[in-house]
Amino acid sequence: MNFSLPSRTPHARGHRHVGGILASRPRERHYGTEAIYIAMAAAVVAASVSAYASYEGGQTAQANARYNAKVATDRATYEQQLAQYNADQQAKRDRVLRSAMLANAAASGVDTSEGSPLLVEVEAAKEAALNYEAIRSGGAARASGLLAEAEIQRYRGDRAAQAGYLGAGASLLSGISTAAGYSVKSRAGSEAV
Repeated sequence: MNFSLPSRTPHARGHRHVGGILASRPRERHYGTEAIYIAMAAAVVAASVSAYASYEGGQTAQANARYNAKVATDRATYEQQLAQYNADQQAKRDRVLRSAMLANAAASGVDTSEGSPLLVEVEAAKEAALNYEAIRSGGAARASGLLAEAEIQRYRGDRAAQAGYLGAGASLLSGISTAAGYSVKSRAGSEAV
């Protein structure tokens, strides 16, 4: 059996191979489609990496904001406890001071149940109550500010996570759009053959 090889084969779709019958086909019919497919794959990979980076950035920002919120909440609790402790200590000092005042007045023979000593005792008691409430309300105000800061941090974290999701979605859509553009170019090139 004798085979004869044609000198030139007609245009046909498919890949050109080096050597053999297929090697004699013209090179022009590929129109760089391999490069277009590589560009499409690269666009999809780049979009995926960008999407993941956006997502991770949002998650990291949210984790940092949650940590800052926890720190602010812990500091608020500490401020309340510290204010209560300081108020209790001030109340003890005020009781000791009032007791010493009464003891000194009684030792000097003054009747502490009437007149000026009684007025001094009433004023000292009022002053002690004001000191106690001032210390407690100062701690409550600092704690309130810290709790507001914690709430702001939580909000920022939620927004950062949302921005990460949106950025990831935008990256994927951009990559798909780019890959689709390459696909259209590939089809236009193959139809020109």
